[in-house]
Amino acid sequence: MRNIIGILVIMLLAGITFGFVEKDGKQNMSTLPSPEEGSSVYKRHCLSCHQTDGSGVPSLYPPLKGNERVIGEKGPLIEVLLLGSKGPFSVDKDKYMGAMAAYKFLSDEDIANVLTYIRTNFTNNASAVSPVDVQEVRNSID
Repeated sequence: MRNIIGILVIMLLAGITFGFVEKDGKQNMSTLPSPEEGSSVYKRHCLSCHQTDGSGVPSLYPPLKGNERVIGEKGPLIEVLLLGSKGPFSVDKDKYMGAMAAYKFLSDEDIANVLTYIRTNFTNNASAVSPVDVQEVRNSID
């Protein structure tokens, strides 16, 4: 019995050390963005403007595929989701006039999931966004 307890303690400590388990024993979601959950958030909040294939709507809403704002630095992209944006703005020499609502009401996990989904779909191949990334940007703008 003593060996089993020792092994469990070692596993718990290893989980805390490597970021898989937080100190209170909960799973650390900051290391595990979920593109599947992101797809669900995308369908609820993004699809009507950015379309099923991420192509956007000409002159109104920009495409997400191959868009430097999407596949570039995470911080500015997170800010756009939190604060929204208004046109006019340009993407690849095309002008877009549409406005994007602020999605500050979404949780850090939902924002991380949807941005990970967008950054890894529509022919994009960018890194994941974690809830910690979102929290840091959220804290800097609040």
